[in-house]
Amino acid sequence: MKDIIYNYMEDYLNFCKSDKSRSRRTLKVYRISISKYIDLLNFDENFPLENIFIASFKPYYDYLFNKGYALSTLKVKMKSIRLFLIYLESKGIISDISNLFILDNMRNSYNSEKIEFLEEKANVNKMEYTNLLNSISESDIKALIMKNFDFSNEFKYGSKKHQKFSRNVVILILSYYLGLGCDKICDLKSKDVVILDTSIVISVMSLQGIVHKLYIYDAFYISIIKKYFEITESLITEIGYFIVNMQSKNKMTEPTLNRVFRDYKFDNGSIPVKITSKFIRDLRLLHLLKNNENVYYIQQLFDYDIDTLLERVRYFEIYCGLSCNF
Repeated sequence: MKDIIYNYMEDYLNFCKSDKSRSRRTLKVYRISISKYIDLLNFDENFPLENIFIASFKPYYDYLFNKGYALSTLKVKMKSIRLFLIYLESKGIISDISNLFILDNMRNSYNSEKIEFLEEKANVNKMEYTNLLNSISESDIKALIMKNFDFSNEFKYGSKKHQKFSRNVVILILSYYLGLGCDKICDLKSKDVVILDTSIVISVMSLQGIVHKLYIYDAFYISIIKKYFEITESLITEIGYFIVNMQSKNKMTEPTLNRVFRDYKFDNGSIPVKITSKFIRDLRLLHLLKNNENVYYIQQLFDYDIDTLLERVRYFEIYCGLSCNF
């Protein structure tokens, strides 16, 4: 029976990829959450499948609480299960899942104190996070890029270290200026990047399967990308991807790309701010919102659906004191 349910999970993930255009990161989260839930299902009694799901939900719920996850992580994992079960119900595999108190009824008699504690902790963490975002300006980003570009030029022209550190600066530009996530940066092919005299045109595939053209007009950023391409052109042409791993002579992987971000740090007073891809993209979004950028441009840049965009805007309005009028 468990093997059958795993097959249902694979069907659901394929559905999410093909019909819902979910990202690789989202599909990974779904797979991890649903797999653990399936592992905890109790098949000892000969119950209908929906009863097995209901009987096994509380152990899964308790397991999540005992792991000490943050409230946001808890909600994501619970939502993953809820969507999976809704899919099974839509296919007629199970019925009557309304009794499952998955995401919308997290507050109940035995966990309300835990939820209140997690909510309080989450609010403190969000305030600390957004305070850090607010403390970093666009000029701070440019200074960081300039500092690391100068560092890359200390190495012998065209050497592997020169290529590597120039590439790392380009990754930072693509993540900040164009709001690209790690998956899109890794998948960027050489043919997707057109370098002109006064601009760079980058074609990326949206989650809806539509090709969007994004533009870089900043002369400083253009000069950095041109230098990287100049010293790495033969490898880029050989591999066919724009962001390359000099050691393996292959495209960059997401774990390797994430390690690149960890090497960067803002010297924010006495606090060294560690950088992640999410932090850089949130920083870009905050700067665009502060500058009253066009909402449609933001939506295209970050590849958000309208609900996700409004959710992110609401987040910054609450924790950064912004007032966005769309």
